[in-house]
Order: sequence, then C-alpha cells, then structure tokens
Amino acid sequence: MKQTVLNLGKKRAQERGGILVIAIIVVLAMLILAIPFLFKLSAGNRSTERAARALSALNLAEAGVDKVMWWLDPMTSPSGTDTEAIQWDFTGTNAVGLISGLKTSDSKVMGNVQVVMTPPVGVAPNPQTRSLEATGMIPFIAANTVDRSVRVSLERYYKSIFDVGFFVDKYFYVRNSFFLDAYNSNDGAYGASLSGGGTNSLLTDVYFGSNSYISSGTNPRDPGDATWTIESGGGSNDVYGTIMAGGDAAEAYTNGTGDPPDPSLLDQVINVPDEGIFQGTEDRLVMKQEYDLPPVDVYNLPPKEILGTIPSVGDWFYDYNATTPESSTGYYAFRLDRAPLQGEIETGYVKGTFTGSGTLTPAQSGVYTSFVIGGYKTPGTLNISGGDVVIYVTSYSDVAQAASFYMGPSSNINIAPDSSLTLILGKASVTVEQGYNINAQGSPPQAANCIILGTNQFAIPPTQNVDNLPNKASSVDKMHIPGLMYFEHAQSDGNIYSAMYVPGAHITTGQGQNHMNFYGALISRSMDFKVQVDFHYDKALADLKIFKGGYEYWKIINWAEVVGGN
Repeated sequence: MKQTVLNLGKKRAQERGGILVIAIIVVLAMLILAIPFLFKLSAGNRSTERAARALSALNLAEAGVDKVMWWLDPMTSPSGTDTEAIQWDFTGTNAVGLISGLKTSDSKVMGNVQVVMTPPVGVAPNPQTRSLEATGMIPFIAANTVDRSVRVSLERYYKSIFDVGFFVDKYFYVRNSFFLDAYNSNDGAYGASLSGGGTNSLLTDVYFGSNSYISSGTNPRDPGDATWTIESGGGSNDVYGTIMAGGDAAEAYTNGTGDPPDPSLLDQVINVPDEGIFQGTEDRLVMKQEYDLPPVDVYNLPPKEILGTIPSVGDWFYDYNATTPESSTGYYAFRLDRAPLQGEIETGYVKGTFTGSGTLTPAQSGVYTSFVIGGYKTPGTLNISGGDVVIYVTSYSDVAQAASFYMGPSSNINIAPDSSLTLILGKASVTVEQGYNINAQGSPPQAANCIILGTNQFAIPPTQNVDNLPNKASSVDKMHIPGLMYFEHAQSDGNIYSAMYVPGAHITTGQGQNHMNFYGALISRSMDFKVQVDFHYDKALADLKIFKGGYEYWKIINWAEVVGGN
C-alpha cells in the first residue's frame, strides 16, 4: 500500500513537469512567430517617428525662409539678444547662414536650419532675382538627422526714394537748435486738426539717417566730427522718429569686404547733446543695408506716371530714340559723365537765361544757363502755371564756370493748382537770400508739386572746403561752387515745400537767428546748418516714385519643397 502511494506521487510530478515543458515549447513557438511582427512594428514606429520628424524639419525649413525674409527687410531692427540669429558666411559666392537651436513656443529645442542664398542676377529693366534654399535638420538616431528643404525664388523691388524723411550720404551737422517730425499732407496742412482727434504733426513712425558710420573724433574733415551731430544751440531739440546710420559698412559686410557697423559706437556716430531729445519709441538704429542713391538720368525724366503727357527730357536732345533709348546717340552716352554741349540740345529747348520775375508755363520748359529770381538784394517772384514745367539749369560742358540759380531777398516760387515744377540742377550752384518762400502757398502746399533733382554734375568737388563760407549770399554766389546749396539767414524765416533729391550736393546756411522750415523730404550728400532747422517730413511722398532707389526689398514669387533629403 505504501509503495502504491509513492508511485502515484511520482507519476503526478512527472505530469506536472511535462506540462511545464509543453508550456515552454508553446511560449517559444509564439515568440518565434511574434519576432517578425515585433520587428515590423518597430520599423513602423520608426517610420511613423521619421515622418513626424520630417514634417518638423519641413516646418523648420519654412521658418528659416521666414527668418531670412525678416533679415532682408531693411526696416526691421536686429536685436543683440536674438539667440536664434542667422550666423552668416559671406566669403563664398553664395551667402551661407546657420540658425542653431530653433525652439518651440515652450522653449524645447527642435533642430537647426541651414540657408543658402545666391547673389542677385538680372539686368534692367527686368527685375533682379535670386534663389533661397533652407534646410531644416531634426536630430533622429545617433548623429543622424532628418532633413527637409524648401527653395524659393525672390524678386527685388524698390519703394519711393523718399521712403525716408531726410537722408545724407555722408554727414549731418546742426550747430543750432533742431526739430524733426512728420505729417501727411493727404490729411491736410501741417499741424491741422484731424477728424479722429489730434493734429497732423509729431508723427514718429518715420526714419532719418546716413549711409556713413563715423564715430566722434575719427574724421576731423567733417565739421560735425561724426556722422550725425546735433549741438545744443540756443533752443530746444526734439526728434520724433528714428535716426539710423551705417549703410556703407553694412553693405561692405554683406559683400564680404568689411566688418558690420559696431552697435556699441552708435551713440558716438549719432551724437546728440541730450538723450531726452528723442520723442519716439526708438531713437537710434544700425542700418542693415546701404540706402542706394542712384544718379539722376535726364533721359528718364520726368516719369510719365508723375507728370502726365509732357515730353520727357530725353526728347530735348538730338538723336534720341524714344522707342529704344539705349540705341540713342549724341549726348546719351555722356549723360552721366558731363553736362551737355549746346549743340547737343534741340534748338527749341535752348532757353538761355531768366532774370527778375515772371510766369513759366510748359512752353518755357528747357535748358537755362542762368536762372535768377529777383537779383542781388532785389526780391522777385516766379509763378508756375498751366501744367507741368521742367527747367534744367546747367552750364554747358565746354564752359568752366558753373551756372547760377539765385533767389533774391524775400523771393517766391509760387506753383498754381494743377501745375508742378521739376527743377533739374546740372553743373550749377544754388544760392538763396533770406526770407525765401518756395512752393509755400496752397491749401495746403504740396511738396510733391516741387521736385528738385541734382545730376552727377551737381556735386561738391572732393577738395572743396565748405566749412567756412562767407555769410552773405551774393559773395557765395560769385564762388560758383557746383553742387552747393546755400541759404542765407539773418532776420527772416525761410520756407520750403519740396521733394528734393540731390545726392552729390552739400546744403548749408549762413549764420542767423531765424529758422529754416522745410516741409517734404530732402536727400543729399551732406548738410551743415548754422541756424534753427525745423524738418517736417511729408509722408505722402512715400508714394512718389520718381525712379528706383533707396532700400531694396525682396518678395517671394515661387515656393517649392525640394525632393530628396535624409
């Protein structure tokens, strides 16, 4: 009986061991069957994750394009605290940039972006284009990344040359008090009440500046010893807007030939007596690109979209081909290098001289070798009526002495409604006695009705000393300095409403206690004022497109994902 019990227990133990073996075999069989599925599931997971990262990489690439477009916008202000700034390398043919550690909105690092931008191509009159490719790179396995790229085509365009209020290529120096703001003549006269409240003045979303970047004490040749210098003078100084500088240095850096402007020197470059003069939200700004100041081409003036049906100045010259101007002969090939000869001008447009007072209509448009409104110590009035009048004041190329444009004391230039004056200055000087009023009548006066342009010949000679001129207009006039615009000031204010583009000129005043009141826009080589100056930029001039120049802007004309990638 005892033996039977033992055998029964042994048999049950053997049965349990057999079940365990069978269970292990079944589990192994299932594992063998499951391994391919697990591998497939893992690959699917990796594929799903890769697809998600590829989408993130594409988003990064698009963000890189947006960042470059922001960087190309000349009016955006780069921040020194931007942790996701583009690190550019301009030493090669293409500009190559890297944006490291782009983050999500919750500050998680996503990856990097590489951008490659080609140089502009294209010849006028066709717009220039360039391509931009951005590659987003998302970390994946080990050191590998998931990459996706987008390629866009960009096209360059310009706004008005008067998109800035007052601009100098070299330096701006005010020895006395200074006031700078903006208004919009489309909303009425300067200082007028606006329908929505407030007055048409003290607008601050405007820019004034210079291409140069000279810090104080580095260039004694310039009177102000810096790019933009405002002294305390005898009154208050106020700047409603932003002053910028450094276009030349920024351009050299972009071209790979120099360092960018040093922001730490900005306070010395734009040197003011008191930081409290800045009334806007931003006071100083380092420029991101050069403000292009193209030459005035008399064969392309006046623009038809501005002055309607009057003949272009190109028609004033013999052998001009209006259909294909580039095939013109005669003066055309020399127009940027010298003043015209009398024999190169159509007889009907050789106007000789003007002296005293009178009225000009479109029939009197043409070339003048002397233009005197009034005379020495003699007031005069010039009336413009009947439409669009264009006068070109210059001495001929074979005459050594510059022509004279002169206004006597308390002289006026009055422009009738529905009329305009375009004054082109060639090899000439401009001298104005005190008490002047240029286009100062109207309800309100329109700066766009008086356009003053300076050709390459209206330029200060490089060796000319303009720091210590006589304090008398007639004495300055007799010096016949090409490119000089001298405004005498003693006891009477002067008023100007004009869009003035004279990129080679030097503008200055004599000593005095009265004001120069300038409404409109003014672009020149340099300015040096010895009296109180009130500059009021007319924002309506931002729509006045005389010719292409100023800041270059880029717009996207084509966008596509690049096939391929990791």
